[in-house]
Formats: sequence, C-alpha cells, structure tokens
Amino acid sequence: MHKYLFFLMLLLSSGCKIGSTGEALIEYSLYAQGSSQSASFISTDGWNITLSQARLIVGPLLLCSHVPTFSKSGSDSLTECGKVMGDFDGATLFDALSDQEQLLGTLTGISGQINSIFYDHGYLWLPTQGEAQLLNDDLEGNSVSIAGSATKDASSFDFVFSLPLLPIKKGLQTVMGVGVDFEGTTDTQRMVIRGDPAYWLRNVRFGPLYEMGESPLILSEEMGTYNIVYYGLTTSAPLNFSWE
Repeated sequence: MHKYLFFLMLLLSSGCKIGSTGEALIEYSLYAQGSSQSASFISTDGWNITLSQARLIVGPLLLCSHVPTFSKSGSDSLTECGKVMGDFDGATLFDALSDQEQLLGTLTGISGQINSIFYDHGYLWLPTQGEAQLLNDDLEGNSVSIAGSATKDASSFDFVFSLPLLPIKKGLQTVMGVGVDFEGTTDTQRMVIRGDPAYWLRNVRFGPLYEMGESPLILSEEMGTYNIVYYGLTTSAPLNFSWE
C-alpha cells in the first residue's frame, strides 16, 4: 500500500487528527535491536533456558500525541491516539538474539511531541476489513518464532514457540498506549526498537511443559502456555523505544 494512502487510512479509521500549525514533515530510519544475553536465562520455575532462535515481526507502527492513562471510571483510555505524529507502514522481521541494529524501514510523520506508540506484529485489522490482514509471511503466518531447550537437573527437552500476534478486536492495534516521551524534529535521525526474548517468556513455567513428554514441544493454541507467550509479547512494555 502506498505510504501516504496508508497514513491517511489510519487517520480516518482511528478518528485521529492531523496537525496543521507549526509542524514540519519529517522522515527518519527505524531500527530494531535484540539481546544476545537473552540466549541463556533461568525461567521463573528454575529451568535453564537456552534459545537458539528468537525472531519477531514488527509493524505497522503509529506514533501518537495522546498521553496514555488508565481510569477505572472510563473517562480516559489507552486506546486513544490523539494527533497522529507519524507511522511506519511496513512489517519487518528481525533477529531478537542479535545485538546488531537491524534496519526495519523508514518512519514518516510530523515534528512535535510523541507521548504514545501503537503497533502490530505483521497483521493489520482496520475497521473496514472483515478480518486481520497479513502483511508479512516470513514466519508462515506467525508473528514470532522462538526455539530452544530447557534443562533442569537430569531433565531436558526442546521447544518451539511460534504464533500469530493478532489484534484482539477490529479497529485496534495489537499493542496500544505504550507511553514514551520524545519530541520529533527535523534533526531526528533514527528510532530504535529493542526487545528482550527472556522478558517475553518471563511468565512461562517449563516444568508442566516437560511433563507433557514431547521433544521438541510445539506450542499449540490449546495449551495454556499459548496465552502466556501471547501476553508476554503484548503487555507490560515488551518492547522499548528510543530516538537519536
């Protein structure tokens, strides 16, 4: 989809506003960086985890002016964008076990204060679409693929966690209202997304998976671990964002 058309569709579908006074059009590179230290860690239930692969698709991504807040009264929402400050309309795979910065593409937007980020993982579900649209098939329909081994005392098994990270509802992004604090200017050169696979798996208990007696253990939607991995990648700041 042409970048301008995509940007306009997001604006119209989300009800967000375009600024018209004092902003300058800006464009800068978008990178992703993983963590090689995440290749080895101890799980919450004491298993030694060694990852051989952790790949994640990132995008599309939306930069917003709204300060995300949570109110029990419902007077505010994490789903509000406010003014759209920029977007990345791609969906690119990166190696989350590599310390090297990997170019994802280009962000286009306007100068001004960015207070929140909304993003997807290879799927887009606009209000005008009957179902989520797959934008990147590098992982055969999945958004993330994590593989490795788990060892505890004399017990060990291999595992593969691959799943699509779809928006939970039409018209919403998969991850919404991530708070940031940055003012984009014509001097902005780059934005870097950082991910930590060990953090994504922070709530996974490997003991019950070992008891299933499968190696490699292939994650399926029927397993309780499926939702644990899904929410590990979509809640509580699974990605970090910085600018230069």
